[in-house]
Amino acid sequence: MKSISLSLRKILYALTSVVPLFCQTCPASAETQPSQKLTFERYPSYYSSYSNPLTPKPSILLRFNAPIDIEQATQNIHFSNEGTSPLKIPVTVIRPSQKNSLKLQPYPAKPDHQQNFSLKNFLLVQPLTQLPTGHRWKLIISKGFASSDKKTTAATNLISKLGRLEKFKLNRITTANPYDAPRTIQLSFNKKLHSSITAKTISQYVKITPEPKALKFHRYQSGIGISGGFYFDVKYQISVTAGLPATDQTFCQSSSRKTLVFSPNAPFVHLPAFNTAQNLSGEKKFAMTVGNTKNTLVRIKKLTGKDLIFALRGYGSYLESSRSIPFEMVPGRNIYKKTWHHNNALDHSEKIDLNWDSLIDSKAPGAYYFCAEASSKARKHSDVGAQALIQLTDIGLAWKKSNQQ
Repeated sequence: MKSISLSLRKILYALTSVVPLFCQTCPASAETQPSQKLTFERYPSYYSSYSNPLTPKPSILLRFNAPIDIEQATQNIHFSNEGTSPLKIPVTVIRPSQKNSLKLQPYPAKPDHQQNFSLKNFLLVQPLTQLPTGHRWKLIISKGFASSDKKTTAATNLISKLGRLEKFKLNRITTANPYDAPRTIQLSFNKKLHSSITAKTISQYVKITPEPKALKFHRYQSGIGISGGFYFDVKYQISVTAGLPATDQTFCQSSSRKTLVFSPNAPFVHLPAFNTAQNLSGEKKFAMTVGNTKNTLVRIKKLTGKDLIFALRGYGSYLESSRSIPFEMVPGRNIYKKTWHHNNALDHSEKIDLNWDSLIDSKAPGAYYFCAEASSKARKHSDVGAQALIQLTDIGLAWKKSNQQ
């Protein structure tokens, strides 16, 4: 009996010394092995409202650092919006073609390069339903999502921000009647129009009543122009129907209607400079441009001695404040007075080239105060004017006034 218990003790001792040695040499189980972090790259890496806009059903290429199972990816990837009540949009997942995967391969020009990733590392995902507009969207890969070989795992939620998907809307409808240019109506949208919208197809969505003669539509990147024989003081009703498509595959959801009336521009008198100098041996011309004026009164005073000094000081205040100086308050001798009558059409400017030989009574150098005042052709109580100090010199030097001197 004693010999049997001794033998048992020897056997137990041998077993206890072998088991730790065996465990040290055995590989650890999958549950105890530390897993690597799952990472991914995305294409497109960013969205641009004009060159590459986010759409309601974006197709996104993903490249992981480990092989991925499609079925598991479908259960662990979704789209969500930012906000207090986030939506959860499921995804459809497929394996991309080799050609498509080249967008995220390290060596896209060499598809068979040994350092390129296996297609098992790639997924092509899309939202199962369209992403609603008016939200900022992101792609989320759930925490705990593991690769198909179980060696890599997402330690946290992996989030990739996509950007905001705006509603497609009409910003404004305005008239445009710049001087010396045709009158037009401009429609401005917040997005680039779809390529299917051309000058020929715009009429399916945009109507104008009454329709002007020679009506034409013009398509811009994010707008529509309408030209034709528009008249002043006529009420034009512009109607835009819903359904107009944008380049990001969204549609204008609401119709718009607006009544517009063209009105003449404000009158103006323009001189080339507030103060300037000209050489007597030059062309001696001084241009005046007017618009929407019935007539323009031009008066000139010659400034000498103290009168010139006084005018320079007073005119300096005029330059700083942009307030006109009454012609009667400027000292000097009256040497010219003439009224110009204008027959040019409304919103069409007229340029008048004045020659100093016909304006002044002497060819001697000197300083002159030039004043032009005009009455409006289309607006009441809208008289305008312009003033300038001009020096005619017979030497190569010309004075100049600026904010510093």
